[in-house]
Formats: sequence, structure tokens, C-alpha cells
Amino acid sequence: VSREENTFSGAKNTVRRNTPNKKYGNLLLGVLTIATFVWAMINFIEVAGSVIVLWHRDTYRESSFVIRKVHYSDDDEAGLTWGFIGRLSGSEGEERMYAPGLADAKALGYQKLRKMYPPGTQMKVWYNPEVTATLFQHRTLHILPYTPDLVNAELKVIYHWLLYCLLPFAGVLLFARVMEKQR
Repeated sequence: VSREENTFSGAKNTVRRNTPNKKYGNLLLGVLTIATFVWAMINFIEVAGSVIVLWHRDTYRESSFVIRKVHYSDDDEAGLTWGFIGRLSGSEGEERMYAPGLADAKALGYQKLRKMYPPGTQMKVWYNPEVTATLFQHRTLHILPYTPDLVNAELKVIYHWLLYCLLPFAGVLLFARVMEKQR
């Protein structure tokens, strides 16, 4: 009888030791799931901008943008937003163009950006007055820096999101499902 009791109490201790590990494993998996979901949603704003550009791809036209001044704002809430105030060829009003991919503004700072893009600098751009002037992840959508293949440039943004945001989230969900089936 004592032999059975020892075996039973040993099994009981094993269960007790595994229970906290399962709890910590579930907690870690839950945190990882939430983190990858939040990461995918934060970065989805860029994808939304690319989808808007692709939706209107046939109505963008090549234009020229002349920089009047560099705009640089680094506040605690919105973070660093920088871009240009200037004119499009053939227009009289001022426009703004924000394209964070043109330079590492944080590393350069305002003075170096101003030297890099002095007033009067002319840039080739894609322009579509029908697309929103609202900033998407600190970039404008109605004026975009010129790339020879606008569609491919925007598809790369979507591909990057799928690979580095959505795929990790899906992987964590799949891992959680496999772990659940093993229990």
C-alpha cells in the first residue's frame, strides 16, 4: 500500500510542478499574441496609405515640386514629422509634402535637412489632388516622391507588412493552436 501511495504522491507532485509552467507558458503565449497583434495594427496605417495610393494609381500624374522651406516638428505626442512646404508646377497655392523615406530626419536634424533640401530645390513627384491630404504614418498621399514604378513601390510596403507583421501574428496563432491540441 505504501508503494502505491508513493507512486500516487509522486504523480501528484509532478502535476503540481507542471501546472505553474503551463500557466507561465500560457501567459507568455498570450502576451506574445497581443504584442504581435498590436504590432500588425500599428503598422497597418502604412498599408492603408498604400491601398489608397493603389486604388487611385491611374489618376496620379508626374509633376514637379519646388521646396520653399523644410518643415520640422518633433513633439512628445506625435513624434517627429518633417517634410516640405512648396509649390507644384503650374499651381499658385502652397502644398505640403511629407515623405519620411527621403532621409533619416532624426539622425540629421533640422539644420542638415535644410542644407540637404535648400529652398528652391526642385523634385520630381507624383501628384493627385483627389487623394486625401491627411497624413498616413507621417507621409502625404496626394504628393509622393517620384519612383519609376509607383505601383511596385506601394506593393513593397504591403509585402513588408505581410512578411514582418501579419505573418508573425499568424505564426503565433498557429503555434497556440498546435499547443492547445497537444494538451
